[in-house]
Amino acid sequence: MLSPRSLFVLSLWLAACAAESPRPGPRAAPPPTASAADASSDPPVTLVPSAPTAQVAEPAPVDSPPGVSPELVRAIEAYLAAANAGDHAAQRAGSTSECWSKECGSFAGQAGKKFRAERRPTLRRHEKHALAVVDILCDGSRKCDLVYLLFELTPSLSWVVVDVTEDGKKADAWVTPAGYVEPRMPPNVPPGAPRPAQLPGSPPAALPKGTVNIGHLDKGDTAPTNSARVVAGLRAGFRACYVAALALDAQTAGELRIEIAVAPSGDVADATAKPLSGTLPPAMIECVMRRVGAAKFDPPLSDDATLRFPVTFSPAAGGKK
Repeated sequence: MLSPRSLFVLSLWLAACAAESPRPGPRAAPPPTASAADASSDPPVTLVPSAPTAQVAEPAPVDSPPGVSPELVRAIEAYLAAANAGDHAAQRAGSTSECWSKECGSFAGQAGKKFRAERRPTLRRHEKHALAVVDILCDGSRKCDLVYLLFELTPSLSWVVVDVTEDGKKADAWVTPAGYVEPRMPPNVPPGAPRPAQLPGSPPAALPKGTVNIGHLDKGDTAPTNSARVVAGLRAGFRACYVAALALDAQTAGELRIEIAVAPSGDVADATAKPLSGTLPPAMIECVMRRVGAAKFDPPLSDDATLRFPVTFSPAAGGKK
């Protein structure tokens, strides 16, 4: 039996041995077998950035006159773009079947080949009808003619072309209500004031009547070959100016002598109007000269060609009928 002193020495020796021996680390797990790998719960996952959500492109903004929707402007632009690109399928889809078998199909057959079409900023609309004025550009950018595209709003709320015409009177009637008369402004109304509306239920006022006669055309030997036809075609526009003047004064009458200088391109280079008789209002003369300035002739036979002709404006008996 050990004495207390021996037990104390033995305990110190055992404590020293325990401090020098390394502690066992955690047991490493054995590598998994093929069957264990196959039975693992989830396969490795690779994170792929998700594609951004597709955004619906907003329609490009367009400039549209008051009362004309952007949808109508886009329909006109799309129709003319298809015409200039020779896309007959798109033009046919934007035309009525009746128009395609006649005017629309003829227009499509020439646009993009014989000429390029470019719309003017001015658009007119009345209820379900709309009118676009289109310049015909020949030889690159020379304005050689114009046509009117007559659009109609379908029950499915899409705009389609129902006619392509050169008849300005027909085009005006397309977007002008039957019997409509521009309301006459009362005296002393400041410029820019809203025009008075016709009272509901009141019958439309009768349109004033008047006669416009174009006299002898002095054109010379160098004038454009289509001078007589173009000048005769100005009569309808002159009469529209005259009817507007008669609505303000039923006794308006007089005669103008108009002189036109035709540029080598066929455009009107200059135009003047000299009153010969009567008292035609300046606003009416300005209206007439705007019509003259928009005329398109064939190229003249020389660099300087001048046309001269008189125009007589006469009211109907009693001013209206």
